[in-house]
Amino acid sequence: MQRVLGETSPYCQIDGNVLTEHFKKVYAKSDFSVSDAPAAVPDFAATMPPDVSEEVLPPITPSEVQQRLQKASNTAPGSDGVTYSDLRREDPGCHVLAKIFSRCWNERKTQVQWKISTTVLIHKKGDVSDVTNWRPLALSSTISKLFAAIVADRTSLWAERLNLLSPEQKGFRTFEGCYEHNFIVQTAIDDARRRGGQCLTLTSLEY
Repeated sequence: MQRVLGETSPYCQIDGNVLTEHFKKVYAKSDFSVSDAPAAVPDFAATMPPDVSEEVLPPITPSEVQQRLQKASNTAPGSDGVTYSDLRREDPGCHVLAKIFSRCWNERKTQVQWKISTTVLIHKKGDVSDVTNWRPLALSSTISKLFAAIVADRTSLWAERLNLLSPEQKGFRTFEGCYEHNFIVQTAIDDARRRGGQCLTLTSLEY
């Protein structure tokens, strides 16, 4: 945050009760009703392969953990103070982590401590006494984030192989799909400039 803001964020002096009430309202669940899906939305449940155990459910291997851990940047840790570098140093072969993760995976539950995060407030702009000028930043366990990333990797690879994801979904994929969208948009803009025309977005159209 110091590199982004160019300075150290000040310590929030706002009363804790005021902060609690504010963020409760900001993140409160809104009431909404669930309706039936439109006919155009495919029923993935009906086409879902009956058995995914061979691909998604096997025990988590040390190589899986190692590959994901190598990609992890050394961000701020959770309340336990354990960083990604600590995990690399203490379990270089990732055998211990693989055993722990496989146990969690098989029993379908994780440690309660993995679900607890430490929230710090970052001052974004303006008056420091204004509660709306502060943004919460949750620092969670690196071990839990590593486990969640491995589960996400498995699920994403399985879904992509079976073409269960929309072709319009480009972000958060195993390939850099956002580059494809950027290229298409830039090509459309360049083409409009050459023709002396305009470039319309989907949101500007009237239905």
